[in-house]
Amino acid sequence: MLKQSSGFTRIELAIALLSMGMIAGIAYGSYKASLRQTHQRDVEAYMTDLAQQERQYYLDTRSYTRTYGFPGLNDAPPDTVSPYYRITIALRGARSGFTITATPIAGSAQAGADALSLTSSGRRMPGSDW
Repeated sequence: MLKQSSGFTRIELAIALLSMGMIAGIAYGSYKASLRQTHQRDVEAYMTDLAQQERQYYLDTRSYTRTYGFPGLNDAPPDTVSPYYRITIALRGARSGFTITATPIAGSAQAGADALSLTSSGRRMPGSDW
């Protein structure tokens, strides 16, 4: 009489491992895409806040600034933004307006993403990403 074994065959084990690997690969890709989107939303919120600070500074002094800290803008980029984006503020003259630009940092999770801009008139570029 043949002894009946209980357990998995090698084929069954290989199929189970292959299935788990495929599921893990799909989940990891979705996770990375979710992280990129979260980082982009963080920088968008920061840029909107920074634009509001610029408007308040203009009301107080009748000019725009690109300076962080007193007597400029209240806060520097937060830790949720600074590892992924470089923030710059370009002035079109002290009283004409400003453009806030967030450029992805090479080697970060956002590398390869488009730079985002927000102007004093509220124009967001590129429009498809906001």
